[in-house]
Amino acid sequence: MLVLGLIEIIQIILITNTMSIKRVWVEEDCISCGSCESICPEVFEVIDISEVKQGVVFADFDAGIRDAADNCPVSVIKFEE
Repeated sequence: MLVLGLIEIIQIILITNTMSIKRVWVEEDCISCGSCESICPEVFEVIDISEVKQGVVFADFDAGIRDAADNCPVSVIKFEE
């Protein structure tokens, strides 16, 4: 059984918060497949091409952004931590 002390928990929280996504963009060559929007509609919207929505707190959707980037068939979804 793993028991964490308060210091270890705080360290984990600090590491997690500093590794969150700060910026997201879609590079040229998007094929508008809609995969990113179906995975993380809070962040991505496909009109003519995939676009990142404005005003989104990316850290709140970290897992969805990573999943969308991993599943993009042309690997054009990029993010910065």
